[in-house]
Amino acid sequence: ITIRGFRVNALIDPRATGCLISPKVVEKYNLPYYNKENPMWLEMADGTFSQGYGKG
Repeated sequence: ITIRGFRVNALIDPRATGCLISPKVVEKYNLPYYNKENPMWLEMADGTFSQGYGKG
């Protein structure tokens, strides 16, 4: 899906590299929380946002 110009993937590609983005960024771009229990978004190298399950 595309949200405000960003392509958002529900799963993280383990081959991709990215960095954690803050909850403020998630709120700013109104990114949906697919994982409501423990949302963790990554900003990928190609500029897209992906979400996976946080561990620990």
